[in-house]
Amino acid sequence: RTESEAAVIERANRFRSAMAARPDWRETIVVSHWAFILALTGQSLTNGTWIEYDPASPPPSSLTWRP
Repeated sequence: RTESEAAVIERANRFRSAMAARPDWRETIVVSHWAFILALTGQSLTNGTWIEYDPASPPPSSLTWRP
């Protein structure tokens, strides 16, 4: 079963809110798949790429759904 783009975006938004509420978010490492990271950050990353992300930042204003 394939998750829709809208479902990935909604899941990323829920995760963003949950992480922003955690006092330890600065010390938390998240490992995930390409589409979720794109929906969370707006960045299309290659495998093994590290980024720092602030969950209090706004969601991406637009997304390009291609790996």
